Amino acid sequence: MDKDRVKSMIGSLLESLGSFLEMEFKVSFDDSDESVLKADIETGSANLLIGYRGENLSALQHFINVAVYKQFKDEARVMVDIADYRGQRNQKLADLAESAASKAKEIGKQIALYPMNSFERRIVHEKISKIEGVSSHSEGEGLNRKIIISLGAKE
Repeated sequence: MDKDRVKSMIGSLLESLGSFLEMEFKVSFDDSDESVLKADIETGSANLLIGYRGENLSALQHFINVAVYKQFKDEARVMVDIADYRGQRNQKLADLAESAASKAKEIGKQIALYPMNSFERRIVHEKISKIEGVSSHSEGEGLNRKIIISLGAKE
């Protein structure tokens, strides 16, 4: 993958999107990870671009990844972040996992969390796997898939 060409394409896509939405974006790239190109967007309209629980951000990332794949046919992966939303969200999910695990132990019952996308569920499952005395699994389908935190080891 020619990262400079990918960066240029992403910059052009975001410039067109910004023009269409009448917003200004400043994009910086982190290509220190060989498997993922990270694109960080700074804008005065971060909340609009991030959307409810990051839905717009996820859609933007998907759009960019499809465009990169169609152009370069590589296994190139692009991670898009706006105003460090993903870092902050990851911390909130880790805190939620710890809190729910503590509550499950305290009341002696399983705890169901609200529905999450697969990326968020993975973060919670990873955190729960490091907490002794609880386990987690996912239930449900599609947009209603959620995590259940139970007492004991994973079955």
